[in-house]
Amino acid sequence: MGWTGGGLLLAALALGSWWLHRAAPPAAAAPAATTTNAQVTVAPIASSRITTTAISYGNVVARPGQSITLSLPFECVVRHVLVAPGESVANGQPTLEVGPSPATSLKIGQAKAALDTAKTELQQTGQRFDLNLATNLELSQARMAADTARLNWENLSGIAAQAHAVSTLSAIVGKVLVQEGQFVPAGLPLLELIPHDQIEVKFGVEPGDETSLKAGDAVKLYRIAGPQSAAIEGTIRVVTHRISPDTQLVDVYVTPPPGAPLLLDDYLRGEFGLASTVGLVVPRAAVLPEGNANVLYTVSSGHAVRHAVQLGLQTNQQVQVVGASLQAGQQIVVVGNHELSDGMAVTVAAQP
Repeated sequence: MGWTGGGLLLAALALGSWWLHRAAPPAAAAPAATTTNAQVTVAPIASSRITTTAISYGNVVARPGQSITLSLPFECVVRHVLVAPGESVANGQPTLEVGPSPATSLKIGQAKAALDTAKTELQQTGQRFDLNLATNLELSQARMAADTARLNWENLSGIAAQAHAVSTLSAIVGKVLVQEGQFVPAGLPLLELIPHDQIEVKFGVEPGDETSLKAGDAVKLYRIAGPQSAAIEGTIRVVTHRISPDTQLVDVYVTPPPGAPLLLDDYLRGEFGLASTVGLVVPRAAVLPEGNANVLYTVSSGHAVRHAVQLGLQTNQQVQVVGASLQAGQQIVVVGNHELSDGMAVTVAAQP
């Protein structure tokens, strides 16, 4: 049977279609849909007390009005200073070697002469009285004058024998107010003594913080010098109501506990509690600013849940949060939260 022109054309078209279909590469499979899965670290929301603190630095000083000055009731000359500022002295311990000044020595000599004269006058008056040449009044006056002269002499002779100014109590030497060779008038202070239990720490706090402080509040004290030591628990004695012109801070005096290992002029750091409350507390890293609001993320069924929160009291490590959908024990995101959005799938990293 012969091929017609139409049959040849159809055969050519069929052969071309078969060849093209055979040479064409197979169609690529449609890409599978991808799902974002963030790696996060979580921590539980805690219901606990949070306290804001103020940090201040101060020095150990003598409690105002409690230092004692050592003086002598006669003019003296300081021969030797036997103690140094900061030294601890016992009751009755010599602190200065002293002696009477020339003026005091003159008074002592005059008192001895007056006593000798009074004794002679009393003796003569007694003899005249025996001869009925003196009255009872004259004899009484002579006896009174002799007694007065004797008392004055005994007082001054004790001064002449006094070689030291001694401490009148167990204390710390705050200041030595004289130097060797100095003439000191009667009653002028020689030393400042501070009883061991009459020291305190003077701090300065920022104006405004003092309104949150009151007498009796606890303060944690830390010594700056020397090795790091545990906190010493002191209490506020007084909060002043003036700004110091020297520091522009409000002075606060804190009393350390008895026997605290503190030295005069010791430099301390104080931690003052300003406000305290109980609420939901989270690490600061969990809270993110978002415009004029603050948000945090919890994890529920493998997905991030966004919460708008209000902030309460804050410290360097923690912050109080308030949110209607928050409760203690919920897992909040503390690492990886910057990449989250509401509803995003998350994988919680294993806790170390």
